Amino acid sequence: MLQDEVVSELPSLANIDLCENPEAICQNEQLKWLGALYYWTSVVQTSLQFETSLYNYVATGFDDTGSMVDGASFNDGTGGMVNNGYWGAQAHGNTGRTEYFHKVIAALKLAGMGEGLEISEPMQPPGCSEICSEQGTGNCYVVTWAVPCFYAFTQSGCEALGEWCG
Repeated sequence: MLQDEVVSELPSLANIDLCENPEAICQNEQLKWLGALYYWTSVVQTSLQFETSLYNYVATGFDDTGSMVDGASFNDGTGGMVNNGYWGAQAHGNTGRTEYFHKVIAALKLAGMGEGLEISEPMQPPGCSEICSEQGTGNCYVVTWAVPCFYAFTQSGCEALGEWCG
């Protein structure tokens, strides 16, 4: 998808074909950056938990606890998405990543981020039936799956894995 949607559209990368040479992403500085941005916008930001967690992170005054969705804070959830492809995963080097994230947020707050922000209650993420009906498929929801909605044959079969949407 990166090749089709980004690389093939840029004249400066016309000589690169990631399908023939996947290592090219590591050999070209521009492509490293574009690949990271593409992954962030097409995978991380489109996860079911991202929007609710980000909203809650800001609404609660940049508070990790306030941003918890499906067992992970905004920082931890996005780290799990980047490193492992799903929200609930523990990112490699998470302790250092979290310390760095908090330093950046502290610096931004010192520079004025959040001034005048009214703290509010976090919103609840959409429930099972909203998510599965939005996707148009499924009667069973498993929060940790990349594609969380599917059709289960029985309610008990679903509940052994996740939440029955019925």
